[in-house]
Amino acid sequence: MVEGVVTVAPRTFDDGFALQDASGGIYVARALDQPIAPGSRVRVTGTLAAPDKRVTIEPTALQIMGQGSAPAPLEVATGDVGPATEGRLIAVRGRVAGAIVDDRPWGSKLYVNDGSGPLLVFIAAATSIDGTRYRAGQELRIVRVQRPVR
Repeated sequence: MVEGVVTVAPRTFDDGFALQDASGGIYVARALDQPIAPGSRVRVTGTLAAPDKRVTIEPTALQIMGQGSAPAPLEVATGDVGPATEGRLIAVRGRVAGAIVDDRPWGSKLYVNDGSGPLLVFIAAATSIDGTRYRAGQELRIVRVQRPVR
């Protein structure tokens, strides 16, 4: 069982959502038809799974404990994003490095670098953000849940 605050709502990427507490974050594979929104305090019971090498909870039960606000993102250097930030809501700031990759029907991919190292950013089509509008050298601030790339 895990309890935390929802940082990414269901149907942003798929039927799952992201959950975070003071110790870290994790992705929950399905919302089980519950009205979950960012800021919801949720208790999840289930089993750990690792589809595509991503640690996820496959839920058997969900309980909404209340509503609050999503936590502020952790500001991180692009080169510091890795296992320590996995599952957390993070924010990075840097310049687009290189060409944008049109990865339809799934979305777009781009690299952002603040000088500490490049970070691959995937923009899911379900977000309705047109990733192809960004250009090399453009400065961006990106807020996202850190998930390992497939």
